[in-house]
Amino acid sequence: MSPRTYEAYELALRRHVLPVFGSHQVRGITADQLVVWIRDLRRAGYAPHSVHNYWAPINLVMRFAVRRGALASNPADQLTSAERPKPGLGRQRFLDRHEMERLLNAASDRYRVAIACGLFAGPRLSELLGLVWDDIDFRGETIRVRFQMGREGKRRPLKTAAARRDVILMKPLASELLRLRLASPFSGLEDLVFCSTAGSTIGHRNLTARGLEKAATRSRVDGATFHVLRHTFASMLILRGHDPVFVSHQLGHANAAITLKVYAHLFDGARHAREHATASSSSNGGLLHQERP
Repeated sequence: MSPRTYEAYELALRRHVLPVFGSHQVRGITADQLVVWIRDLRRAGYAPHSVHNYWAPINLVMRFAVRRGALASNPADQLTSAERPKPGLGRQRFLDRHEMERLLNAASDRYRVAIACGLFAGPRLSELLGLVWDDIDFRGETIRVRFQMGREGKRRPLKTAAARRDVILMKPLASELLRLRLASPFSGLEDLVFCSTAGSTIGHRNLTARGLEKAATRSRVDGATFHVLRHTFASMLILRGHDPVFVSHQLGHANAAITLKVYAHLFDGARHAREHATASSSSNGGLLHQERP
């Protein structure tokens, strides 16, 4: 299981499974209870792919319990095809301008710039934690993504060539990063950008739970994860008119086809908006220049 999958499952269990089933013994959970839980998630407005993502870890727990002899059978297997959540890509959640503003205003000083970096540069969580000051090219206005931080606290090279990339450094983010560097006792080229008071990594769990999740709760921005921050960065690039190849490079995707598959609806929306603006300008632009009777 990859670190990203582990983090997603852990978050799903903590937010959506344990509040409902945490007081139950595994052997006491029935198929009917699972069906009610799934229906409640759907009625609450969660997208189908989100419900499936919350379903996956509890199903794994049940299967593990069967393997270890704690259950005779998996109640999840008793659900019909219509009752069982369906996997699917779905539309990715991203934050609008007001949600971004609320989230950043609610973030503590310790984690605010890291969250801003997630929003305006789109690194994966491990890539964000792996940044050192030498990766921040203020003059060239780029962030060089070359390393990632493992959960054991060791910085290591990225796994794929596609993940190695230079991300545009937006001026507001550059200003925040520069202020952070000037205020940090760990400002050398090889020092971590986002570090503890001892200069070591602040860690995946701390940045997620103590940083982003608390800010999301205080700001009432539902569903704010580092994946969502990354999707938000992608949406900004697309709405600015950048093509799939450029967006793919900025995100570190293996190819542009992946980017198109994930963000097809945003590319379509941006194209329709541009076409509408062009058509509207062409057909109505002369209204202001017509001679008055």
